[in-house]
Amino acid sequence: HEDSMDTDSEDEGGAAAAGGKNKMKKQGGGGGGDKQSLKDENDSLRCQLEAYKNEVEILKLDMQTDVDAKDKQLKVTQKTLENVQMNLMDARREQADAAFKSMQLNKQLNALKHKLNKESKGKDGGDGDAKDDADDASAETMETKTDTTLLTEPSLELSALTSNVTELEAKLIGLISIFLHIHPFGASVEYIWSYVQKFVPAVKSSDLESLMRRFGGLFTQDLVGIGANIERRWKYGGIAVTEATSSGM
Repeated sequence: HEDSMDTDSEDEGGAAAAGGKNKMKKQGGGGGGDKQSLKDENDSLRCQLEAYKNEVEILKLDMQTDVDAKDKQLKVTQKTLENVQMNLMDARREQADAAFKSMQLNKQLNALKHKLNKESKGKDGGDGDAKDDADDASAETMETKTDTTLLTEPSLELSALTSNVTELEAKLIGLISIFLHIHPFGASVEYIWSYVQKFVPAVKSSDLESLMRRFGGLFTQDLVGIGANIERRWKYGGIAVTEATSSGM
């Protein structure tokens, strides 16, 4: 009987020891799972952080690209505006030169007429000569007035044009000129407006048409098409003005 009790005690002790070992194994296995979970979560967060960093770099590059593009566009606009102003001034100078040459030719023509009249009349008497002298004086007075008008009007017109151009109008002229430079065959006012309104959203197509009509020396309008398909197209006249000025000089 005592032997059987000893055997039972040993069995119970062995079972308890085995149970304790199994419990420790389970606890140890659970700790390893938590570490792996934390490691996975850490790796995931690290990947997300790298993705955010890459996205920020991409956004920076995009912003820098947009800034560079706008800077280039602004420089092109400023350069075009300078060319437009120079073309306008050259055109006005050419107009003043043409008026001066016309005045000189009128003088020569009047002098030649007067000389021919004198030669044809010969010696008809003092009264006739006095009348001719009076006519000559009157003609010279009229020519002087005409000369003053011809020489001053273009200058006054140029001054008025350059002084009355607002900053917004100058910007619009530059944008229109840029657009028509790349459309040498002309474009409708609606097509021009679709481009300009990206930079000046508040502008209307009627404003652009009014501005182009005001500066007729820079922008010209042609009719294209036949019948119902007829279309009004605006063209940049600065190139033509420059060519005319160069050929005149």
